Amino acid sequence: KEKATGREVTHIQFTSWPDHGVPEDPHLLLKLRRRVNAFSNFFSGPIVVHCSAGVGRTGTYIGIDAMLEGLEAENKVDVYGYVVKLRRQRCLMVQVEAQYILIHQALVEYNQFGETEVNLSELHPYLHNMKKRD
Repeated sequence: KEKATGREVTHIQFTSWPDHGVPEDPHLLLKLRRRVNAFSNFFSGPIVVHCSAGVGRTGTYIGIDAMLEGLEAENKVDVYGYVVKLRRQRCLMVQVEAQYILIHQALVEYNQFGETEVNLSELHPYLHNMKKRD
């Protein structure tokens, strides 16, 4: 008798990113990354990232994610070197110049502002601490 197996899949779709283009604000991708990583803390399976062709938007997201991990771990990044590495594994990763620029913009925004999203349950203490700093 065969044992039935099943898998649980969580699908997160980002619909505000045009093919061969970029979202209007790098903050949106930082927010997407936070949400994806929040799910990965609960599940042990792999994270699969894919756009229509699997190169431009996929490579950009992977580049942002990897560079932020590098920034947090080593306090340095090599965007050009990482994109070259991605392209050796799959042609056209980070497909257009605007996507390459977006990786840099997301890193600058993260480095300058950090985490800006606050849970509603933490809002009051967060605002109280901000008032203390002023």
